[in-house]
Amino acid sequence: MKKFLVALLAVLMLSSVAYAASVEVDGSYYARGRYFMNPSQIVDADPDTPGVQDPKPYANYDHELDIWGQINVADTTFVRFRFEILDENWPGDGAGALDDNIEVQRLWGGHTFSTGSKFEFGKMTGGAWATSFGEASGDRYRLKLTQPLPIGVLLAVIEKRAENGSDIEDSEKNDSDAYLLGLVTKAGPVNIKPLIGYINNGSNDPADDEY
Repeated sequence: MKKFLVALLAVLMLSSVAYAASVEVDGSYYARGRYFMNPSQIVDADPDTPGVQDPKPYANYDHELDIWGQINVADTTFVRFRFEILDENWPGDGAGALDDNIEVQRLWGGHTFSTGSKFEFGKMTGGAWATSFGEASGDRYRLKLTQPLPIGVLLAVIEKRAENGSDIEDSEKNDSDAYLLGLVTKAGPVNIKPLIGYINNGSNDPADDEY
């Protein structure tokens, strides 16, 4: 763990030297003790069913370190990241105790051109739009372009949902890619956010010869 943090800081410092970049790093750490008084509300269990254990109250400790930040190569170019480290229950050696030892939750870069166009690429947040209805927010590998307009902001996204391409003939047909086009605008106090999407999903049946 200590070696990882030292290596991470070294990479960030070297990035600053090589690219004259500024580095902004923030984070949080917690350690907590918990007592579950009614675990039957969390775990489905029937005490009258043979072989199914009736959950009892219990306690545990857990902790987690989150690091997030940004490398600004210039006013118009950046790399953003978010790590989660040692998200686990103590002592961490029991079955199922370890959740995510070191997880790169987000990592993406971006550049803003003189036209105002902003191009971003990498592992960023996606799956949520406009209202909370039907949201499935999470990490997505994307190419994303946003363009300010007099009426609002236009955005276009290519999202990689499954990558099955290889040097085998026609293997690209088994990929799954989403293409999204959206607009963020307003009519008086009302927000208007239309979004249309098309998914070319060839990963459902790799044996199928059709796209």
